[in-house]
Amino acid sequence: MEVLDFIQAVLFSLGVLLFAMSAGFAVSLLTVKYDEVDDIAESRIESGFFSGACLIGSGFIAYLLM
Repeated sequence: MEVLDFIQAVLFSLGVLLFAMSAGFAVSLLTVKYDEVDDIAESRIESGFFSGACLIGSGFIAYLLM
C-alpha cells in the first residue's frame, strides 16, 4: 500500500509540473515580443506545441489517477 501511495504521489507531482509548464508555455506564447526572437511565428508555434503537449500529458496523468 505504501508503494502505491508513493507512485500516486509521484504521478500527481508530475501532473502538477506538466500543468504548470503548460501554463508557462502559454504565457510565453502570448507575451513574446518581436525583438526577443529571430522568427516570431516559429517561436509561437513551438510554444503552442509544447503547451498542448504538456496539457495532454497532465490530462493523461489525471486520468490515470482517477
